[in-house]
Amino acid sequence: MAPPRSILFRLLCIAILATGCSSLTARTAVDYERGGVPEAKFKKDAESCDKQAAAHQKEFGNGQFDPSKGPYNRMYDMCMRSSGYALKQQP
Repeated sequence: MAPPRSILFRLLCIAILATGCSSLTARTAVDYERGGVPEAKFKKDAESCDKQAAAHQKEFGNGQFDPSKGPYNRMYDMCMRSSGYALKQQP
């Protein structure tokens, strides 16, 4: 027995909203304020955060082709913030 169309419609709406609310691009160093930190240290910190976030995405995401980049972005953001960098204000 097939589920009623109203249930399928609701599930489709939830899936679309969940996809639309998640970021489709991975965060990078460009998204963060460098502050008074030298460029070399900032790049080194960003590379370290990228490695951590990529490993996290591989373990907790849907692989390297995960369109949401949710796990990657959360780990990258936590790493950059713990290193003292603030996320730039979005226009």
